[in-house]
Amino acid sequence: LSPLDDDPVTEPHFLIDRANLLNRLDRSGEAFDLLEPAYADLKKKGPCDDPTLVRAATTMVAVLSKLGRHRDSLHFAREALDAVSSDDDADAHNARNLYAYALARNGRRREARGLWNDLVRDATRVYGADHELTTNFTAFRDKYAPTTSRLSPLR
Repeated sequence: LSPLDDDPVTEPHFLIDRANLLNRLDRSGEAFDLLEPAYADLKKKGPCDDPTLVRAATTMVAVLSKLGRHRDSLHFAREALDAVSSDDDADAHNARNLYAYALARNGRRREARGLWNDLVRDATRVYGADHELTTNFTAFRDKYAPTTSRLSPLR
């Protein structure tokens, strides 16, 4: 893993990929330290059609969630949602899924379930019921925001 530590790459998409890898390797603290300044630089550039900011926010939510910082992750999930330029493309759907996930992890499961219900409906319309995104969104909804009769502590 030493090449990860010694490589001075600073392009945002490479840093995002590296942070994802570090997070998967249970090096979430390092992932956060790498991603936080890159995210701040992207934010300074302002809104754009490049999905890099959405990817960075998505990665930040994953890292913060793994660190148990769910309240902080909600902020980045909202920023990802605000950064998408369309309502009906994969980036928009993934940002909506991310925001619902962050809501659920912050104890707002009923609100999250409503968002996921809308998302599953839209994904089914756009991609079809058997598409990977549709089934993933359904699985997230059922795991993190079960129906009210099945509400239990999150794991």
